[in-house]
Amino acid sequence: MRKTVIVVALLMIIFSANVSAADAKEFTYGTIGVDRFAHVGCSYVIADQLHRAGMNKFWAGFTTLAIGAAKEQWLDDHFDKGDFAADCAGVLAWRIKF
Repeated sequence: MRKTVIVVALLMIIFSANVSAADAKEFTYGTIGVDRFAHVGCSYVIADQLHRAGMNKFWAGFTTLAIGAAKEQWLDDHFDKGDFAADCAGVLAWRIKF
């Protein structure tokens, strides 16, 4: 229950900003851009859903990081270490026991 409350609070903070898609690259929370928050949230959800689908926790986290690395390598113009670090943070947040 406590984990759900924390996740909902984080999602409310992330989505509380009234930012258009054109301004999303310039908009930041401190020094962290909206894109990094999206990486954290998506990695959290992907890892959780892979685990619920039957993967053990290690392979769910590993597969999530592999998906994030592949996306950075092949779909973006360059490999952004900050985005990959945000993916790692999402997987770590998923592994935290509350």
